[in-house]
Amino acid sequence: LGVHRLLRFALHGEITKLRKQLPLAPKLALAYTPIGSPEQLREDVLLGALDALVAEEPGTARSADTFTLAEQALRKAWFPEAVKRLGLVEAALAAWAELLPKMKPPLLGFATANYEDLRTQLAGLVFPGFARSLPRQRLADLPRYLKAMQRRIDRLVADPRKDQARMLVVQQFLDQLPKPGHPEHERLRWLIEELRVQLFAQELGTAEPVSETWPAIPASSST
Repeated sequence: LGVHRLLRFALHGEITKLRKQLPLAPKLALAYTPIGSPEQLREDVLLGALDALVAEEPGTARSADTFTLAEQALRKAWFPEAVKRLGLVEAALAAWAELLPKMKPPLLGFATANYEDLRTQLAGLVFPGFARSLPRQRLADLPRYLKAMQRRIDRLVADPRKDQARMLVVQQFLDQLPKPGHPEHERLRWLIEELRVQLFAQELGTAEPVSETWPAIPASSST
């Protein structure tokens, strides 16, 4: 952990230069403005890439020479990794922008609880800092989750009762979800997103098999 912290200190001075080089499209920058500034997005992408690279670094440097080698390797890999992360963020924000117009119910008071559930879900997927805090795989999964929300809304408008029944299934698992900090929280939190896809937009597919009877959360894990 000490080596990792020192590596972050050693490389942090590069962020100003890399921020200017990161190819953020104007359309993407504009789409992000309801969440935060384009400059913050650039920094989040860069720091998220650095966090991922440092986490993979063995941290075995025990001399100035071995530390310098580790620093040089990270310095070389940082920008390419940031460009890859930016591509994942772009795809997520494109799906987010398509979803936003559908987040408003067609009539005042229509399916209020259902739309509130959708808003809560969305707030947990795309939020200030998501481009840094979410791992690569979760960023890659975001477009599928957001497209599943779009299809859910299309079906909700046609049949709110069916949506309500499916929402209650998900709620049972959410009620058992351990609090953040619990060793199982992250794994189960993302499995619930897969369950949402299975229930509301099965045709998009899930990363692993899930179902309404899938025993993801033992009762003892909720504390």
